[in-house]
Amino acid sequence: MDFPINLPRMRKMLNMSDTLRAMLMLVSIRGFNESMMSEIPQCVVVGAQSAGKSGILRRISGIMLPTSAEMCTRIVTLLQMRRSDKHTVTVSLVGAANNTVQSTEFTNPAGNEQKIQETIADYQSIAVRSNGDAKFVADHTIVVKVTGPDVVNV
Repeated sequence: MDFPINLPRMRKMLNMSDTLRAMLMLVSIRGFNESMMSEIPQCVVVGAQSAGKSGILRRISGIMLPTSAEMCTRIVTLLQMRRSDKHTVTVSLVGAANNTVQSTEFTNPAGNEQKIQETIADYQSIAVRSNGDAKFVADHTIVVKVTGPDVVNV
């Protein structure tokens, strides 16, 4: 899968971010709370309906999130990107008690873009239905984890 973040200057800055994160991890040995650091959001995308939030995330991650002119994403979506030897995309629906309700792993993401998008849409529908078709679902989260050798740690 080809990731859109290929500008040399941007890649260099993101690699510096990885180095800084690694240095902070070393500090954790001396008492810094590692779990607290991992919970700090790296990037938050918010905006009005149909403002292009999913498009921004697609440009960063290469993942096609469901889009619509109508209200589409009514659930928090956590996008995790980690450098790894293997290309994988894992889509999970996490419930209120941080328990994974459903999870699907794609070991060949380059050939499954449409299926990944459909899985995300299916999990969104499950969460909305479980909340009585609420306008916004606050007790579930869609987690999309993208890994690969060309993926930046965001």
